[in-house]
Amino acid sequence: SLTAVSDVIAYGIKNNGFLDYIACWFVRAAEYMEGRPMIKTAFVTTNSLNQGMQVTLWPWIFNKGLEISFAYESFKWKNNARDNAGVTVTIIGLESKGDGDKHLYSETARKKVGHLNPYLVDSIDTIVSPIRQNPIGHNMDYGTKFCDGGNLILSPKEKDALLTSNPEAEKFIRPLVGSEEFIRGKQRFCLWIKDDELEEAKAIPLINERIEKVRINRSESTKAKTREESNIPWKATEIRYMHNVSAIIIPRVSSERRYYIPIGFMEAGTVISDLAYGIYDAPLWLFAILTSRMHMIWTKAVAGYLGTSIRYSNTLCYNTFSIPSLTDAQKKALESTATSIIDIREEHYDMTMAQLYDPDKMPDDLKAAHEANDLIVDRLFRKTGFDSDEDRLAEMFRLYEANVKGDN
Repeated sequence: SLTAVSDVIAYGIKNNGFLDYIACWFVRAAEYMEGRPMIKTAFVTTNSLNQGMQVTLWPWIFNKGLEISFAYESFKWKNNARDNAGVTVTIIGLESKGDGDKHLYSETARKKVGHLNPYLVDSIDTIVSPIRQNPIGHNMDYGTKFCDGGNLILSPKEKDALLTSNPEAEKFIRPLVGSEEFIRGKQRFCLWIKDDELEEAKAIPLINERIEKVRINRSESTKAKTREESNIPWKATEIRYMHNVSAIIIPRVSSERRYYIPIGFMEAGTVISDLAYGIYDAPLWLFAILTSRMHMIWTKAVAGYLGTSIRYSNTLCYNTFSIPSLTDAQKKALESTATSIIDIREEHYDMTMAQLYDPDKMPDDLKAAHEANDLIVDRLFRKTGFDSDEDRLAEMFRLYEANVKGDN
């Protein structure tokens, strides 16, 4: 019998360390059901089996002559225990392939569908795989990585202490923003020293001390590349910061409760950390598309999850997000709604992004601005718009499949 996730590899299933333990039970059931059309099975399972890289399990199951007969949409697991596990689950039924009705259940309804794919959507059996090159034409990458033992990074108190004793150090300090800082409104800073400024920076004792600590920290690393970078202890190891342009910032982790992923523009001079993604010198119309309901629905379908939080991926969520070709008029309309969203956020300057995008606290004017943006984005994909999120997702799967095949 299967006793560990690693055993699944023996069955020819591409795992790469992504599959949860529940995958073993699905494999066992599929093995038992193969060639026995009268047998049907169903499992309560973590919903991660239909998200991110874990969908690589499903082609193996389908090749056994099976299909998903029904599914219950994701819901929070609750029981009579004092402390519930806090996991999100779904219910999935398996049966031999046939012409029988398929159903998708929610808390309030049962919907008859033609087919259920690995993402539990009424669409074709497409597996969304990470793509290194995005079709939109604007690269999204991790922010800057420091590998510094925290010595190039400053808290607000550390920054103030440094400037109190050495006001001339201000030229070496930049705001540093990752997912937590952007969403929660927290502040951090970093030392940013250009090569031709090194001697000037080292003349400040507190900065020189930090540089030396970085050198020691990197030289003691178990990674050869990091040890090599102990020769440049005054700067980050993976620099993606572009000092003279603004950038779109996308958190790497965001709550699944939100209607939209909090996405923003960072002014030139702000360093995005590797705890977020950045698109430098990005157009305003791209911001409108990424902060839309269409993009959120796609992300929730294909992303991996960390507990109940979405783990955004540039290669899996952004690069695979296919959009139709845009006219200049469409881009101009998107720029208008993007500006409206940004302006309204600024009017609520006393609220963090976490508060602005909390479904229970989202201001009405911000919600209306997003709905206006959604209307435009929807009509990029279908002139008549969509009646449901299921229809939106089915259309995005169709477009993704067309792009993968080179038919677009």
